[in-house]
Amino acid sequence: MKSRDLDRKFIPDIARARGGVLEPPSTLSPLSAIVCGAKTRKGKPCQAKAIPGKTRCKFHGGASTGPRTDDGKARIAEAQRRRWAAHKASKKKTQKLVGTKTQAIKNCCE
Repeated sequence: MKSRDLDRKFIPDIARARGGVLEPPSTLSPLSAIVCGAKTRKGKPCQAKAIPGKTRCKFHGGASTGPRTDDGKARIAEAQRRRWAAHKASKKKTQKLVGTKTQAIKNCCE
């Protein structure tokens, strides 16, 4: 299908999307009508153009589907183990520091 045929096919939709404003077919392309389908924090639709072949712009690409290969899953599992180990170490350090300060306050007030 040639681009002129595509333009003729999409002209009514493009005109509706642009509030009834119809431009000459030579300036329209099917991709010019595709706008990101995401909603902003204000609840209004995003006005950015969608990435070719997609329905979202570069800012609203969508969530990752996660790792698919065994290697990818192993990398994620290792990263989570490291993160939790660091979290536990930080928590122990904080508890030790708080315990020391609490003991110092008790000794001071007695």
